[in-house]
Amino acid sequence: WTRPRGLRTIAVMRNLLGVLVLAAAVTTAYAGTRPAIHVEMRVARPSELEVTVDGATPPTVDRLTLHRAAHPQPAIHPTRIVPYADGTEPLALAILYPSSALFIGNDELTTDENERLDGWLFEIVKQTFDLVHVATRVPPGSRFALITYGTRAKIHVPWSPIAQLTGTSFGSQRDYPGTLDADFNAGLVAALDELERSGAPRQVLLSFAGDDFLETTAEVDAAVAKAKQRGVVSYSIVRENVAGPGPGHQSPATRGIYVLSRGAWITISRDGVREIVEKDVLGEIGGRYYASFDVGALHLHGPQDLVLAIDGTDTAPVPVQLAAAPRRWWSSRPLQIGVGVLLVGLLALALRLRARRAR
Repeated sequence: WTRPRGLRTIAVMRNLLGVLVLAAAVTTAYAGTRPAIHVEMRVARPSELEVTVDGATPPTVDRLTLHRAAHPQPAIHPTRIVPYADGTEPLALAILYPSSALFIGNDELTTDENERLDGWLFEIVKQTFDLVHVATRVPPGSRFALITYGTRAKIHVPWSPIAQLTGTSFGSQRDYPGTLDADFNAGLVAALDELERSGAPRQVLLSFAGDDFLETTAEVDAAVAKAKQRGVVSYSIVRENVAGPGPGHQSPATRGIYVLSRGAWITISRDGVREIVEKDVLGEIGGRYYASFDVGALHLHGPQDLVLAIDGTDTAPVPVQLAAAPRRWWSSRPLQIGVGVLLVGLLALALRLRARRAR
């Protein structure tokens, strides 16, 4: 690629920004609201209820109880608790990032100081996935894909086992075009399409972006609407200093996070990226567990409003359709009549035999 006039100044300012960022304190800021605890319930077997809890780490069985709404007693403890990593909902993780030389850099390809762009942001991302072992935090069968956006969107790594996700998955500066284009909209639509094709029970978009200012389009809005319906969760790590996501922000990084998920993180240090991915993103993804309850012990049947209590604090009631009460053989009206006729007949027979003996 060739550098337009004035690009050297941009590169110098960007490198200066990197120096200023590195000089800052090692802190991170969360711009948004963390998810509240969300509870779902489903009947796994006639007497077994499986409760999925999002937004908390797995507790011990003695810290959970289940009871009817407005009836704290009787309450039962779960028979078992399964953490997300041992569950049966594999994750599809799409990682979106710019292929622009402003992000990837070209300092490994040229020694011309007028042309060099430092690739420290790209290296930070690669180092992060060398240090953070995603596969240990998600269920077997989970996969990842790498999608870039530049002049157009490109699938850099198609869906692959998540155990293969390391820094080398991203390749080197030679694997990228070295242009300055950064069409975030194209990348966002491509990443959401890839997630839909994955068919995974749980779909997450993690994007690394800068100040790639673009207006929204009908195509983006449609892709985002479909993703929201599927329950896609999106996280974005941005290198601009924004106060938080909201309708007034034009940055696609913050806009995308605003419309898709719970908030955006802003990093102001090299260590911040790894901390955010490991503690916040993966911490939240792993903040799911499954608790099984033997509802037969509560002798409940039919429609019920049930409440999960965590450490004695009730969560919101959840309506559940439990199995209907089993019909007892003696509850059949024809059978009751038949048994009644039989008993009357036996009584009459007994009286007749007694009368004959009395003669």
